[in-house]
Amino acid sequence: MKEIDRGSIRTVKLAVFFGTLAVLCVIGILLPRPAESEIEKRRLTEFPAFSWASFWDGSWFSGIDKWYADTYPLRETLIAGNKAVQGLYGIRTDVIVGGENGGEEIPDIEGGQGELPTLPKDDPGQEPDEPSRDGNVSGGGEMISGLYVSGNAGYGLYYFEQQNADWYAAILNEMEKRLEGKAQLYSMVAPLNSLLLSDELQKELHSSDQRQAIRYIYSRMAPGIKTVEVYDTLRSHVEEYLYFRTDHHWTALGAYYAYTRYAAAAGLTPHMLDQFERVEYPGFLGTYYSTSGIASLAGDPDTVIAYKPMGTNKMKMTMPDGTVYDWFVVNDVSDYGSSVKYGAFAGGDQPYNVVENPAITDGSACLVIKDSYGNALIPFLVDHYQYLYWIDFRYYKGSMYDLVAEKNIKDVLVLQQIYNTGTVGALKKLQALAER
Repeated sequence: MKEIDRGSIRTVKLAVFFGTLAVLCVIGILLPRPAESEIEKRRLTEFPAFSWASFWDGSWFSGIDKWYADTYPLRETLIAGNKAVQGLYGIRTDVIVGGENGGEEIPDIEGGQGELPTLPKDDPGQEPDEPSRDGNVSGGGEMISGLYVSGNAGYGLYYFEQQNADWYAAILNEMEKRLEGKAQLYSMVAPLNSLLLSDELQKELHSSDQRQAIRYIYSRMAPGIKTVEVYDTLRSHVEEYLYFRTDHHWTALGAYYAYTRYAAAAGLTPHMLDQFERVEYPGFLGTYYSTSGIASLAGDPDTVIAYKPMGTNKMKMTMPDGTVYDWFVVNDVSDYGSSVKYGAFAGGDQPYNVVENPAITDGSACLVIKDSYGNALIPFLVDHYQYLYWIDFRYYKGSMYDLVAEKNIKDVLVLQQIYNTGTVGALKKLQALAER
């Protein structure tokens, strides 16, 4: 009797196993195959081109295997399910991804820093495409030194390097020297969201003190540069939704508080949040999730909240190939994929953009030299200038000085997240802009 029971159980198991395989096979054949992975932000493997050589050496069949596996319709669902199952074997609420080495000691600025830094004569760093010693975590063309995940939130870790901090200050000193008498240069260094963590936890994670690092960077800048300190302001609002949980950017609210500090430095009167039209785009899963693949981050997706400018929401966006589009400072991303909803702000990371505000007719003009942190700040600046220009230093190939002269720009704001003040690839691109 026992033998019959065992045989029956074995038969049922085999039937379930092969039945499941058959269903998955049918799904793989009938359902449309994706061309891109939203989670991994890459194009998936294409069906291999046939040739007799690849047929006879077997590489054509290997290519089909890779294409089938990489573009399976339920691939990302199965990956997510696998991560969830793995989590059942041992719940890990705190995880560090990459960069646990720590940064260098930040010099004390109380005694002064002596001679200000100038641009390096020789290449002081590794090539941009070489991996850093910290095992950096990518963030949509930007980087963070490491990622700390606690529950449903990720936190970018920062590690100070004095040579690169001086290099960043030297780049802005070069800009200030060439803009002297033509435009006022402002510097805003935006901290990563690990400022939301307690000082004690940041020390345990070996993350450098961002406040101290930013103050050091500013101390190395020429006195003609107006520095905008936002760390303390953001830290005073840590209970609010300043940064995304699943992405490395600040939210529009975090950018708003930074905007109020720029307004104070530039002699502008900031507008209140309730003066703007507020829009919301839920379901955002950003770079911390797509980079780490940690399933807990997907349990509580972010909401992109944006505030439309009052004078105009229209802008001109110039693509890398020179094509110009009519676009929106705050764009409707309701139908965008979950990983790209930060694209609601300022046209994303395009080389060159401009807004002309018809509500202002005094000829005022401002240029923002930015990374993607600047995108969320742009909507708040629109209502202070007749002309607002912004360029992404990574992609703009023109001369910033020619642009300032041609457009009669009087305010120039360089806004960078703190990691880009210390990574070689970003510094090389920013220096190239400063020297053109």
